[in-house]
Amino acid sequence: PVVMGRTTFESIGRPLPKRPNLVVSRDPTFRPEGVDLIPDLDLALQRADMLAEASGAGAYMIIGGAEIYAQTIDGADRLEITRVHATPEGDRHFPDIDPNVFEEVARSAEPGGEGDEFPMTFLTYRRRA
Repeated sequence: PVVMGRTTFESIGRPLPKRPNLVVSRDPTFRPEGVDLIPDLDLALQRADMLAEASGAGAYMIIGGAEIYAQTIDGADRLEITRVHATPEGDRHFPDIDPNVFEEVARSAEPGGEGDEFPMTFLTYRRRA
């Protein structure tokens, strides 16, 4: 399962395929097709945990946006980060990753190319014991 806020869902424009999409929104007029709309983040996380366990996936992914990340990073065991090497305009960012809490355990660089305008780095962090 994936958990995201309304703005993130709207930026994607459609449910992500082959997985439950849980969208957190308090807007009662927002009624997208193909997603589970949940009005509270805690309820969304409970539902995601239940779906992950029932499907055998073992985990769920938080995919944005900034407010959802800020509210969930303290409970994360692992962070899978894609750092795009560009400077887009915007006022929303992923929270700072505290190196005293998370350690980098994997890194893979990908050049920009077909379908990707900018180079990127994939990073995996694990919570320190």
